[in-house]
Amino acid sequence: MDVKEAMSKLSGLKADEIATFLVEQGVRGEFGSAHRCAIANYIRKTTGENSVSVTDFVTIWQDARAVLHKEAIPLNVFEFIDRFDDGDYPELEES
Repeated sequence: MDVKEAMSKLSGLKADEIATFLVEQGVRGEFGSAHRCAIANYIRKTTGENSVSVTDFVTIWQDARAVLHKEAIPLNVFEFIDRFDDGDYPELEES
C-alpha cells in the first residue's frame, strides 16, 4: 500500500474514529513526536517505509536530505493529531 492509499483509509473519519481504527490496527505512538507519532507508525506499518515523519505533510525520506514522497494531511487527521498530542487517546500511547 502506498501513502495515498493509507491516508485514504482515514479520510472521512472523525478524530475518535481514527483513534478506534488505529487501536484495531495495533498502532501506537509517542505524543508530540513527528517521527514516532501514531500516524507516522501507521504509515510505516502499512507502507513498509522506515523513514517517515508527520508535520504538515506525511513525508517519506530517502535519506537525511532527499524526500522520496510527500502527501498532504487532511484536516480530519490534523484534528486527530492535535488531540493525540494533547493526550486525549492514552490507549494509543507507546509504552
